[in-house]
Amino acid sequence: MKTNKKVIFGLLLIAALALGATACGNKSMNGGPHSPEWLFRDCNACHAGATAMSGLDHSQYTNQDCGQCHTIDNPSGMYDHTQMTTGDGCAYCHDGKQASALPADHSKYTAAQCLICHDTKDIKKLPNSAVTPDHSKFTSAANCEVCHNGSYAHALPADHAGYDKSKCFNCHDMNDIKNPKSTPDHSGFTNPAICATCHDGSAAGALPTTPDHSAFATDMCFACHDIKDIENPKTLPDHTAFTDPSTCATCHNGKAANALPENHAGYSVDQCFNCHDVNDIENPQTVPDHSTFTDPAICATCHDGSAANAMPDNHKAYNNDMCFACHDINDITNI
Repeated sequence: MKTNKKVIFGLLLIAALALGATACGNKSMNGGPHSPEWLFRDCNACHAGATAMSGLDHSQYTNQDCGQCHTIDNPSGMYDHTQMTTGDGCAYCHDGKQASALPADHSKYTAAQCLICHDTKDIKKLPNSAVTPDHSKFTSAANCEVCHNGSYAHALPADHAGYDKSKCFNCHDMNDIKNPKSTPDHSGFTNPAICATCHDGSAAGALPTTPDHSAFATDMCFACHDIKDIENPKTLPDHTAFTDPSTCATCHNGKAANALPENHAGYSVDQCFNCHDVNDIENPQTVPDHSTFTDPAICATCHDGSAANAMPDNHKAYNNDMCFACHDINDITNI
């Protein structure tokens, strides 16, 4: 009987020691300190303050709250995100206290957009360039550069440097993000200097050779092309940008624009502005600048009573090459 009492006492003592042990480092006790027999023990005995925490502020929780996130099967407290079917609840935990805060560069995104890039089945895995997120929910182009910076996603191409970052959707369709639009919305392109960035024959059609556009500076594109109707050149282009008369014949060839009239055959292209004012291109000047007309043989070309006053009756005896005998091209109205 005494032997049995000793055995029972010994067993009780062992059990008491086992239950009373609070050595945090003893990880061999039936699988470690998070094994079933420790489920209802004082977590703060080991996790005092924040010394053994993940770095998140747990001060708002009591000892009894631990089991809400931390379980025997999941002692780290990693939340099962597969239950999250929308991104609306992400910010509820990801506030820097209950869970890691959203990165600073995510400030432009709405909560509803979280699941576009983050997979709830593998929440720790960050998005990468091998994955093409669903861009259909990105309704503001202002967000594009947040990811397209070379870290989260590939950086914007070098030839995009001249573009306003808010105009991405002009060329890129968020419902088919990998394929730029065949006819982009040009209404947002207010700087003609960037036209050649795309119109190089690669990203978009090259500048035409008929008529030859090589003579035009890139800042002249909008003189003929309306960004609101980019496929149809203007009926009457704005000629104020054309400061070099040598380019007139480039368009005025009977194809891109009206051909030069037959009675203009004797003029050189650098004389166009003598009669035509770029600020009022449809109406020739009342008194053209005659200073460049050095060949009197062309006087009758205009002075036929149609384009300009006909020669007076008393001039009929004179040959055309005699005009400069009386008329000074630098002061043409005064004999």
